[in-house]
Amino acid sequence: MYNNYMLYLVVLVLVFTLAAALSKPNSTIDRIFEKSRGSVVIFVVVGIYITYYILQVNIEENKRNNTLKIIDKSWLGIVSKIQENYHKCPNFCSSLFFEWQKKQLTASYKNLDGVDDWPTVMAISIEIFQSWENVLTVSSVDETEFYVWICNFIQWAKSPHLYKAWLVLYPNYADKTIKFGNILFREVQKNPPKNTKELKELGLNIYNKEEIKKLINKS
Repeated sequence: MYNNYMLYLVVLVLVFTLAAALSKPNSTIDRIFEKSRGSVVIFVVVGIYITYYILQVNIEENKRNNTLKIIDKSWLGIVSKIQENYHKCPNFCSSLFFEWQKKQLTASYKNLDGVDDWPTVMAISIEIFQSWENVLTVSSVDETEFYVWICNFIQWAKSPHLYKAWLVLYPNYADKTIKFGNILFREVQKNPPKNTKELKELGLNIYNKEEIKKLINKS
């Protein structure tokens, strides 16, 4: 609503400016503007500023909207997939979380046996890898701090089942996504976090690596 009022003001300024520019010499409008040329200049300057302000507000709103869409697609959507398909591939879904996370979430957690439904494993894996590519692609307009995404992705990358899927599926993604995925798997296999504090520390450590900075700047 506030933006609409600002837009009306810009239109009003433009109308006055246009009227001044098109008015006939010695006409009533011309005489009015002749006496208030300083005011016209101020109107024009104010109109330009307001227009710039509205554009900036719209850009910020679009960034926020994009951020919400990214979160919905690249985090909440995958969590929903895991929940919906847990009964089809419990071993795979379980492997996407650290043991200490599962023990904190439920005291009755036990290791699972059985065979996962491979098509479901592939479908969820593809969504996870695509979420990495999505976040890299829009990192310049996403207002979420990038290390937060890395922390989310680390718990998935610790899964040996996901890593096996990665070795099969990685050629389907852009070079920057392949490099990003390889870094995630490498770092979490080398330094698996044992608690929330270590998870955040690993996320920040990965984020501050020069190779990650280069990937983000390419986005």
